[in-house]
Amino acid sequence: EGVSPSASPVESSPAPQPAATTLLGPHASERPDGSITTALSGTVLFERDSAVLRPKARDTIGDLAASLSRAQGGTLELVGYTDNLGSAARGRELSEQRAVAVAAIFRERLDGSGIKVSATGRGEADPVAPNDTEANRAKNRRVEVIYTP
Repeated sequence: EGVSPSASPVESSPAPQPAATTLLGPHASERPDGSITTALSGTVLFERDSAVLRPKARDTIGDLAASLSRAQGGTLELVGYTDNLGSAARGRELSEQRAVAVAAIFRERLDGSGIKVSATGRGEADPVAPNDTEANRAKNRRVEVIYTP
């Protein structure tokens, strides 16, 4: 005797959340804790030894903010880094100023999104490359963008 499949009502599911890494662009990566991170090059964002954003940097940050605005709430942490040139104190100060400058654009663009934005500077801590060449020092001058849902 054949068994007819039972008719079940179609269940509606909540709208899918955007894929994690697409929130912060194609170079973003997901961390084991569920946060998503990407790095913005300090060379692209700022002139040397400056915390004033280049005009093109505002567009780059704006594009990321537009993508991130699809998320619902969470936290966004901006962490500034420098290379090892100059004093450690100046590096910490500059890295924080740069993170604050980037955070200001995110705050403006994410207003009303429920995403809380913070900024901190870490100076020359946590280099991603040895500080032995200009190309490597440029890699260390960055602002990391960390989104936690």
